[in-house]
Amino acid sequence: MREDTSALSVQAERLFLDGHSAERTGAETVAVRDSRGCTYRVNTLFRTCDCRSEGACVHLLGYARLLSDQQAYEEAQVTALEAQFDDWGLSMENDRTERILREMGACEF
Repeated sequence: MREDTSALSVQAERLFLDGHSAERTGAETVAVRDSRGCTYRVNTLFRTCDCRSEGACVHLLGYARLLSDQQAYEEAQVTALEAQFDDWGLSMENDRTERILREMGACEF
């Protein structure tokens, strides 16, 4: 049983690297999306997840690290873009990204 727990902990630490993403949807809820697109709701207050796994859950164990890893990655991207572009260049890059997302149908602007 101890090996299972440590394997689960390793999986929980690797959620971001394995293609998961997360977003806060409320004061105590987080939506965790896996690399296949399945979304699981984690309640951080009551320590529950709707993934229906038996026993410990990788989403519950890893959501905080996942949110932290995502934020660090996004901050690194912003820093890299700011180093590469001036204010006008950032505006143009933002416009290009919005156009690509709109054409893909990923989101509406």
